[in-house]
Formats: sequence, C-alpha cells, structure tokens
Amino acid sequence: MTILYRYRISWADIALMGGTALFLFGLAVWGFCNPELFTGEDRYAPYVLVGVGVLSIVLLLTNIPKWVGVTQQFLIVRTSVRTIRIPLNEITSVEPCTHSNLNKASGFRFGGINISVGKYYSPRLGRFEIITSSRSNMVLIATRSGRKIVINCPIDTLKKHIETAK
Repeated sequence: MTILYRYRISWADIALMGGTALFLFGLAVWGFCNPELFTGEDRYAPYVLVGVGVLSIVLLLTNIPKWVGVTQQFLIVRTSVRTIRIPLNEITSVEPCTHSNLNKASGFRFGGINISVGKYYSPRLGRFEIITSSRSNMVLIATRSGRKIVINCPIDTLKKHIETAK
C-alpha cells in the first residue's frame, strides 16, 4: 500500500500535553516531600496527583494522533494503538471544522488544552469522533454510513489528494 500523502501531527502539541502531565506528577512528588502540608482529608492529595499524572502520560502515549495519510483506497488516521481506515469511495464530504462548530458537544473525552480524542455528540453534528492534537487545521470527514470524524490536516491538500486517488 503506497501512501500518496502523509501529514504528521506536530510534536509541539504533544509536548504541551506531556508537560501538563509531568507538572501534575511533579506536584505529587513535591507533596510526598512535604507531608506536613497535607493533613486530615488532604493527606491523599499526593496519591491522587500521582495517579492523574501517570494516567495522563499513559493516555497521551497511547491515544495521541501521529499522522493522517491518503492511499489509493483509504484515508488513514494513525494513533499509537490503532489505525482508522476510511475507504475513499465512502467519503461524502471533507469540510473545515472550527472549534466554535463543536460547542455544546458532550461525550467521552481525553484531552487538555488542545488535544482531544474521543466520542462526542452535538445537536449540530450528531454523533462524531475527534482525533486532534490542536485546534488548528481541523477537518470534518463524513461518510455514507453516517460516520463523522474530526482530524487535523491542511484541508486543501487533503481534498486534492482524496480527489486524485478517487
């Protein structure tokens, strides 16, 4: 399978989320070094921060999008643990998607300041999936079966390669 187009996700976005997780982990270590600050109900705070920090790092490493690609037959979205393949002949629309279009969306989400991975529902779009690492270059892909997925990729280049491959 030859990849006609490949767009790598920015490591700056990944570093931002990793920095947040390491900050939480650092707070927990600081809490363990200063136990006199935590008394009564607060004594479990360092343990909670360690758990949140470690969980954030694990989720980041396993779910962050790595790249988006186009082959002769598929649009491919690759994360650390899974590969999503959408047949090109199933794609009905490729549209720009802004963060304001996703207002009032709710659902399972792992994310931080920029990174969003999860399943959502909004009154405007219905059910959809987000696999993004920033709020820039967001693209909404819709298929004939009703699946909708939001990814990061320059829309002009993506559209051109999808149309060429079809």
